[in-house]
Amino acid sequence: YPESVQELQNYQDAWAFLNSTSRIVLLYQTFEIEKKYPQNSTCVWVKRVEVNETEKTFFGAISLHNNDSWWVTNLTFKAMTLEGYNVSTFFSAEYTKYPEDGKQYFPVVYQEPGKCAIIRDPYRDTESQYACELWVSATILQKEKNPPKRCTILFDFLCGTTKYNVYDPDCPKKGAKSDKTTSSTKPTEASPSDGDICKLPPITGRYSCRMAIPKFTYNSTVRKCINYTYGGCWGTQNLFDTENQCTKRCPGGFPKKDAGAV
Repeated sequence: YPESVQELQNYQDAWAFLNSTSRIVLLYQTFEIEKKYPQNSTCVWVKRVEVNETEKTFFGAISLHNNDSWWVTNLTFKAMTLEGYNVSTFFSAEYTKYPEDGKQYFPVVYQEPGKCAIIRDPYRDTESQYACELWVSATILQKEKNPPKRCTILFDFLCGTTKYNVYDPDCPKKGAKSDKTTSSTKPTEASPSDGDICKLPPITGRYSCRMAIPKFTYNSTVRKCINYTYGGCWGTQNLFDTENQCTKRCPGGFPKKDAGAV
């Protein structure tokens, strides 16, 4: 995976991608839309709301169009740097209103400031590799009608030629330029029950990334929450930012609501 090659870090600047004044649009991804967003969703946009340059934190509003209505909520993104690197090559993302859901971490495969970024999604995969997303400046799409050619060529080369088109050219006509919100809740996703979460391994997958993020996970063998160093890829819901989050979700290994159940 190119994002694990330190010599390529200058092409993978996560902060240059996040610190964009243009609205960014999800153009392609290498997996079906319903694996991440509600079925039939289009027009996935992220608009900058506020930036903290010192902390390299981006507060954005993400919007998507689904069944003639818009879903909008806020996300907090933070660019992060691996030890020994000079550039932030990955970023965390979390729902601003739902921090209890924890963070997810996304490596940047390639980016051109103000134009595009290829993002690896280590929480989903294809038959041969972890999934990818191609995000493009909305200004470029609306002005030139096509994404930058180098971005699409590299997307095909690095992520495979099988891709799903998420962007609809009619997105601006559907009201994506407005700030009107028809729903501020999270999109519905299938997820394990609390009891199942406590039984999950902290990670699953073919390889571990190199991010070394301190986490907590419930260990069913010793029946308690323990420290865990998370590499940043293939994390399950049995990973928590704090020990308190872990013990609240998995007291004794199962949620409180299951206490006394046979």
